Amino acid sequence: MAALLLLPLLLLLPLLLHFWPQWRWLAADLAFAVRALRCKRALRARALAAAAGDPQSPEGGCSLAWRLAQLARQRPAHTFLIHGPRRFSYAEAERRSNQAARAFLRARGWAEGPGGGSSGGGGGVVGGAREGEGAAGSRAGCEGRGWRGTSAPGATVALLLPACPEFLWLWFGLAKAGLRTAFVPTALRRGPLLHCLRSCGASALVLAPGKAGAPAGRGPQGRGVSGAEGMGSEGTLELSRGSQRVEIGLWICEGMELGQARDGRPYSTLTREQCGAGEGQRVATHRSSGVGKASGWRGGEARSCALLPHPEFLESLEPDLPALRAMGLHLWAAGPGAHSAGIRDLLAEASAEGDAPVPGHLSAPQSMMDTCLYIFTSGTTGLPKAARISHLKVLQCQGFYQLCGAHQEDVIYLALPLYHMSGSLLGIVGCLGIGATVVLKSKFSAGQFWEDCQKHGVTVFQYIGELCRYLVNQPPNQAERGHKVRLAVGSGLRPDTWERFVRRFGPLQVLETYGLTEGNVATFNYTGQRGAVGRASWLYKHVFPFSLIRYDVTTGEPFRDTWGHCVATSAGEPGLLVAPVSQQSPFLGYAGKPELAQGKLLKDVFRPGDVFFNTGDLLVCDGQGFLRFHDRTGDTFRWKGENVATTEVAEALEALDFLQEVNVYGVTVPGHEGRAGMAALVLRPPHSLDLVQLYAHVSEHLPPYAWPRFLRLQESLATTETFKQQKVRMAKEGFDPSALPTRSTFWTKRGAPTCPSHPPALLAGDLRI
Repeated sequence: MAALLLLPLLLLLPLLLHFWPQWRWLAADLAFAVRALRCKRALRARALAAAAGDPQSPEGGCSLAWRLAQLARQRPAHTFLIHGPRRFSYAEAERRSNQAARAFLRARGWAEGPGGGSSGGGGGVVGGAREGEGAAGSRAGCEGRGWRGTSAPGATVALLLPACPEFLWLWFGLAKAGLRTAFVPTALRRGPLLHCLRSCGASALVLAPGKAGAPAGRGPQGRGVSGAEGMGSEGTLELSRGSQRVEIGLWICEGMELGQARDGRPYSTLTREQCGAGEGQRVATHRSSGVGKASGWRGGEARSCALLPHPEFLESLEPDLPALRAMGLHLWAAGPGAHSAGIRDLLAEASAEGDAPVPGHLSAPQSMMDTCLYIFTSGTTGLPKAARISHLKVLQCQGFYQLCGAHQEDVIYLALPLYHMSGSLLGIVGCLGIGATVVLKSKFSAGQFWEDCQKHGVTVFQYIGELCRYLVNQPPNQAERGHKVRLAVGSGLRPDTWERFVRRFGPLQVLETYGLTEGNVATFNYTGQRGAVGRASWLYKHVFPFSLIRYDVTTGEPFRDTWGHCVATSAGEPGLLVAPVSQQSPFLGYAGKPELAQGKLLKDVFRPGDVFFNTGDLLVCDGQGFLRFHDRTGDTFRWKGENVATTEVAEALEALDFLQEVNVYGVTVPGHEGRAGMAALVLRPPHSLDLVQLYAHVSEHLPPYAWPRFLRLQESLATTETFKQQKVRMAKEGFDPSALPTRSTFWTKRGAPTCPSHPPALLAGDLRI
């Protein structure tokens, strides 16, 4: 009898063994699917509550305004933001963003409704609003600014600011005022900067101010000021070209003597560059007679408010100021500055405003698909594109940390740029979603990281893979022991760094994710499987649908069968990640010409009429259902008739202990088909380059067609501000050592590493590799 009972089990054993690699993760898949469905239900309830809310209250506004107002009621004293020595509660964040919203609305000529006065105890956006003539003067200046005439509802204001609390108050304020925000990368200047501002249709620009906490001084009235808290004196700066005269606003920080610039020179001797004047323009200054007496704007000639950024920032931006003014942009600075040319302090104006909530109907979207934000792509393959971010996506990002398993008592460490989706939407909006605390850093410091974690009790670290690599390359220190970090969430963590990070700083969970700024698909590696970016289980794909399809690297297009449909990949086969476009997961494209989205949408993928978003990324699904990043479609190249994945070669090289950083790309070689592999290398101190070991290693771990034919030694690797490697630029620079600032070497046809003694022959196409 027992044998008969065991017989069915023995017959089913091969089937069980076949499906076991997938079924062993069933519990984790089910748990995440349940969490995702609960998160979706909660976000849907928030959206319905906002739609049914009183249009005069913040509950009737956009999801960002609604959620911040809710947290200010539910946990008013809970710390929302830590930035250096400054701490801000949710109630304070609500008040300061309300002040910012009112400042923008006043600039547009909004008729203030009931309750607009200051409630008294909130303080100003930059630290305590002044009463009396200072506040009155700021209001008077706002009244005559003239922005209202050129700004339609939903106008776009660009922020060119570092990661700081003021960035958040202005962003939240713009959202509450029903204005679109454009996050401009802080490194952009000249053509790329102007391109970004034009592409998103910005009508105003907020620049970075002088250093926070400028030196205290004595104003003309004898009153001391401390850094950002001082109000100022306003006048006009007159620029003229021939018979044409244009006046712009001049705001003088009270910490400076009225008649002198910071360097001690009188205003009348400022250079054209300091004033932002163009070639051939003469500059004269007019000063007001007292603090807070605003001359406002004369006539209708006012074009912009020139604002004072950080000295180094202004120096690099000065050549762009005439072009910015020529675009008709209204320029502000987010705080007082340390330079004298054309200053207007936006935060001082906001400090003079009341901190009561603005009506929700001002920000309530007509459709959740409406654009509320522009985030620029990194521009690694060309000029940045302004990705349209909808109200729906902002709402969905409120669920990010809930999906990651974080909770409201967590303290999240965020050192990513806020102009990037990872920092703003996932980091800040995700934190709002669970009502937690975020430690915001303007710049990441590997040497300071663990001390910060100890000081603030950090429990969650949001990373980009490069940050983890910086940490594991640091010498050991006492602060890295005894920390409370239990979860690291992010993207781009390579397997070798992953292993070193967990071994050195664990026990902690690493949750690798995948997503795109403009994309409609995201993946979560909730199991912690090393090197994976997510799961492809049927449960996960039921909640977040996507597919992997075969891709032809040669043509740059997906394979299609005889019916014209795409073909799904098999396990272990690299495939193009695509996701269906629907009302729940739309693709809004980019601001500007429709051609910018060319190639991003694929039609008739599996059936006639369907539409899928093309991520442009190649992923592999292994036999256990784990997704692993393979390469960017533009980064994969062909050599000797084979496809070479740059990430695969880079991971093989990074296993060598004398290499600290690796960037692999393909270069064109005259007389050869395809592109030959080239690797830019940074050595790990105090090691030197061991070519014999390197050759032996790649011979063992890579097929011959994937071996790098050229090496380029560098002190460091160039990356974008979001830590993406600059492959396109380096590929254009090629392999010619005479044209490179760094040393290079290459392998001959026999594979022995040699010095670059034959570049002329290679460049002439006379030498075969």
